[in-house]
Amino acid sequence: MRQSKRNKIVFIVIVIGIIVALGIIGLFKSGAMMIQKDYKKSVRYKKLKYLCYKLEDHYNKKILCSSGIKGMPYEYQIKKNGKLYGTLIDEYGYPLKKYGHVMKDTIAHNVKHISFGGRGSLLYLDYKNRLYGMGWNSVEEFQIKMPEDKRNNVSTAVFRQPVFIMNNIIYASINEGGAVIAMKKDHSVWTWGSNAGGMLGYDKNTDLISCKPKKIFENVKYIAAGGYNMAVITEKNNLYLWGDNTYGQLGNGKKAGWYFGDSNKECWFKPKKVMGDVAAVHIGSGKIIVTRMDGSKWGTGIGFGNERSESGKKVGTRFVMISK
Repeated sequence: MRQSKRNKIVFIVIVIGIIVALGIIGLFKSGAMMIQKDYKKSVRYKKLKYLCYKLEDHYNKKILCSSGIKGMPYEYQIKKNGKLYGTLIDEYGYPLKKYGHVMKDTIAHNVKHISFGGRGSLLYLDYKNRLYGMGWNSVEEFQIKMPEDKRNNVSTAVFRQPVFIMNNIIYASINEGGAVIAMKKDHSVWTWGSNAGGMLGYDKNTDLISCKPKKIFENVKYIAAGGYNMAVITEKNNLYLWGDNTYGQLGNGKKAGWYFGDSNKECWFKPKKVMGDVAAVHIGSGKIIVTRMDGSKWGTGIGFGNERSESGKKVGTRFVMISK
């Protein structure tokens, strides 16, 4: 009898142990416990596609963006043979409309990459690594100096035809705030435009607007811009972030920033390393999604937690795994 009771107790303990173990595994699979401490660990390169990196795979060929006017979006596409076709700009800096339709035409040839942001600023890169801009230059996105009283003047701040910006550029991106980040052939990184939220990566003055490009990084293989943030991935696969932190998108456990004017102290005014073994990064408005070398995806900011931001949106202030 005693032996039988002892066996029953051992059996119950084993069952409870299995249940607890399965529960812990389930939490890890759901990502509930995959927080910041885990993404600082190195990963095994399970997916070979992340070992072979080509910048060309990240070239943007198509853009559809709201102009703020119903039924009148900005739309651009690189077609065959590098022909850039898209929305024409009217005298007010908005999509040109005639006979009830938005007018489109060929804008340039031999184009390989496009980016759109700011108030309505189009950037495009041709096959000779020349960067051009068209649209609004209100925060000097096109490296053209703009007096403060002229920045909102459509007769001076809007360029309806492409203007040359910079040479020897292999990739460039512009974000919502009007800051531009560009990578040269030597893999150095340069920024210019608006410093709202610290987007330029070198100055704490969030009112700064600069038409002069400044080098802020070297030995980089990829750059990204979006919302009021910037990012670089180095040749050693390390991810650096900077800019606004209103929604906790920097992943440092805090949320406050420039966007609602509550605090600049949580903005990052210089690039800071947040993660290693990174293959790609995407910056949205108030959120950042990272793909690591093992194929796992991690996110922070809007939609990645249950904390409340100043605007009432649900946010996460730590990176969480969203897929394996």
